[in-house]
Amino acid sequence: MEHLELFPVNVYKFKNENHEIEKPFWMEYLKDPKNFTNTRPGHSLHFTSPNLMKEPVFFNLVNWARSCFQQAYQDLGFVPSVQITSTWCTKHVEGGSHARHSHGNTFLAGDYYLSGNEKSSGTTWFNPNYKFHNFK
Repeated sequence: MEHLELFPVNVYKFKNENHEIEKPFWMEYLKDPKNFTNTRPGHSLHFTSPNLMKEPVFFNLVNWARSCFQQAYQDLGFVPSVQITSTWCTKHVEGGSHARHSHGNTFLAGDYYLSGNEKSSGTTWFNPNYKFHNFK
């Protein structure tokens, strides 16, 4: 018998060395409620537009992310030609959550945390083939 890994999930972790230097500028931009265009009263999750990569304050972060994606592409054996098509920020009110979802039309995706605390849940990754999770 041969075990074929047909659907591997590759996860990469990167550290942005300029995070502490640039974070105050990002947070200042995100303090402005006008930048959360998809906010609905009574909801615990707020979104910016999906075009943060066009905001000058995020240029360095987007360039850093692009270099991370290029490294992942190279590791996966692909030509490192990366195009970032959307970037956005979500803000959770205390006790808020984000529903389980996937980004099916995405080859590579990333999360970047600007802030959080011990009450923050972070991201819970799940196997889309959950029915076979414990199957051996």
